[in-house]
Amino acid sequence: MSYATDRARAPLPRPTDTITPRRGAPVIDAALARAASYLETALERAGGRLWRDYTDAQGRKGSNVWAAAFIAAHVGEVPETRALAARVTRALLEQRRPSGGWGYDEALLEDCDSTAWVLLAARSARVRVDRKQLIHGLRFILDHQRPGGGFVTYGPVGVELFGDIAQRDGWFTPQTCVSAAALAALATYAPRGLPASEQAVAYLLSARGEDRLWRPYWWHGFTYATYHAVRALRLAGQLERDPALACAIVQATSQRRCSDGGWSGATAGRVNGFATALAVLTLCEVIESSPDGSIETATPILHEALATLLSLERPGGGFAASAELLVPGGSSGGTMTMLDRGPFTTACIVHALDRLRAHL
Repeated sequence: MSYATDRARAPLPRPTDTITPRRGAPVIDAALARAASYLETALERAGGRLWRDYTDAQGRKGSNVWAAAFIAAHVGEVPETRALAARVTRALLEQRRPSGGWGYDEALLEDCDSTAWVLLAARSARVRVDRKQLIHGLRFILDHQRPGGGFVTYGPVGVELFGDIAQRDGWFTPQTCVSAAALAALATYAPRGLPASEQAVAYLLSARGEDRLWRPYWWHGFTYATYHAVRALRLAGQLERDPALACAIVQATSQRRCSDGGWSGATAGRVNGFATALAVLTLCEVIESSPDGSIETATPILHEALATLLSLERPGGGFAASAELLVPGGSSGGTMTMLDRGPFTTACIVHALDRLRAHL
């Protein structure tokens, strides 16, 4: 398999590269500047190389690879925070492992999801990935694809290490959120039409629920899986090929709003900043994929969501922590909810505010 193409050597144009931000929104500019300062402080407190989140009260444990890559992939899309994302991404790329992948932290076994997020961070932050390292990383991702087109978090080695732990079967079966990240990475760097990518598209399309939205294994609500599935499908060209799908996503996402203009997480009817940011990003992806660049029904919804997101800013410039991670995943009685410490949520809201700035 060869990835010696221009796509592998240079990042693809991103949706925000083709949209001129409307600078008539100084309130967004100011909020993003404060958030950038908050994220820089969070990075320095974590040692200056990698963001760390989902830590204990003393700032220990948690994730400093998967979380750092996810944060960088989102804030790398934003001019105010791109330099920070590039700094973190370079540190991640320096952590080469023989397998070609990355893990939840610097010690844990490599996994498909973390690996995809590192490569996506490089794309967002405009950091060039060495060709050999890129090919190695993409092969690692492809090794986690299963016959139905979806991707698993851990392969055979993971089964050996973790397979005897109860209630973790979802770690070894295809999941929507992991498959979406994997497809996004393949659609970004590999030639279009790659059979593995087409199979992943088919898997994601088949994974939608009756309400036309996607559900994650590790998160409350629908917004995490739905946004990342929509983004991956757009990168793969599916939204442009299927306008009816785009309209259905807008309608279904809009119908799930709370009465005050946001979206909820674990608690129904209660606005959650993380969920709201991901819902906003979902709508923006669909709007940018439509032929005329707009779906009229989404515009007033985005205006209300903007006010909701800005109301969640904390005095220090970050946003109230609300990224509810399910551990070990699924909805069994043994699953608990972990809340981030702020950077994870802030990254998604920063990304959403930047996209709103381009549309409102």
